Amino acid sequence: MTDRQTDRQKERQKERNIFLDIVKYFTIFLVIWGHVVQQSLNPGVYPEHVDGIYRLIYTFHMPLFMGISGYFFGKSVCKVGGVYSYLKKKLKKRILGLIIPMLSFGVIAYFVQVFMEKKVESPLTILQQAHNIWFLGDLVIYTFVVLAVSFLCNQKFSHDWKYLLAGAILTCIPQVGYGFRGPFFYLYYIAGYCIAMYLTNSKIVSLSKYGKEGIIVFLLTYVLYSHLPWPFEHFQANWHSFSFIRIFTVISLKIILGFIGSYIALYLIYQMCMKLQSTWLFRKASRMGAYTLDIYLIQMILVERILGPVYRQWMDISGIDYLHMYGLLVEFIVTFSFAVVLIEIICWISRLVNKSPALAYFLFYRKIS
Repeated sequence: MTDRQTDRQKERQKERNIFLDIVKYFTIFLVIWGHVVQQSLNPGVYPEHVDGIYRLIYTFHMPLFMGISGYFFGKSVCKVGGVYSYLKKKLKKRILGLIIPMLSFGVIAYFVQVFMEKKVESPLTILQQAHNIWFLGDLVIYTFVVLAVSFLCNQKFSHDWKYLLAGAILTCIPQVGYGFRGPFFYLYYIAGYCIAMYLTNSKIVSLSKYGKEGIIVFLLTYVLYSHLPWPFEHFQANWHSFSFIRIFTVISLKIILGFIGSYIALYLIYQMCMKLQSTWLFRKASRMGAYTLDIYLIQMILVERILGPVYRQWMDISGIDYLHMYGLLVEFIVTFSFAVVLIEIICWISRLVNKSPALAYFLFYRKIS
């Protein structure tokens, strides 16, 4: 990378919210760790929702990511002067910045699948592979939904909240959307958006004083959620077979855990940042937190499409599940350690890719001048 490119990156770094970059880095680590746990499980023998580590991570890590995404989107709208200006100046770049990585990694996922399964699928499955990158797909849908309902808003929260919340209905687009996942994660996205649009920085800071109370409420709610008198089935796939009270209870607890868990994560990371400002971990997190898109997409290929299937195939052949046969503590240590190694490898791949302007543009729609 040239000195000029390095200087420009430093200038961009100064303009960023360092704290949220650090939050994104630790959250993407949780994504990797959660996927390591998920890919190590044999669903037919040990359902993923029974695993305590998996269940804990998945209560809040994606809600937090969605909330941060909504916050940055709201700040971007404010920065350009409102919705009308955003439509003219930023919307095209925003959508291309989501669609192009989906298509690029859809192509990569297609060829990885062909290689792993030794079976050639129709090239049209590339579109399905792209659609499977649901996080970016949801962000595309949420962008259009929020911009659409914003025309009914007048910049006052007491008036706007009902229109923004009603937008959840529009996220359930058949064949294009992602079912229950769409409106569920929209709640966190719109919460982040509202924080950016309607709260001052001083008000946001004042909300950080309830961390200890939040931890207590989260633990109590999590214990209740973990001991529901029903088997842990995959809620999104089997919701139609649930009674109304079961649906209401599961959704309510998941929403509460998502919001409080996200709040606690922000609180704990803030406390950690205050003590680690001069450490290499702080510097690394603040630097690589700007590249969580890269990390998310690369881990999708490496963990979900390559390492996970290889491990499960080996487990099927050997009949031995080393990660889970020795208990939760061993699973925690091994999966956490492996996730630490993986994020280092993935960050290295990201840095390597970003040395090439062409690759950075093709894979992440990132212009490096």
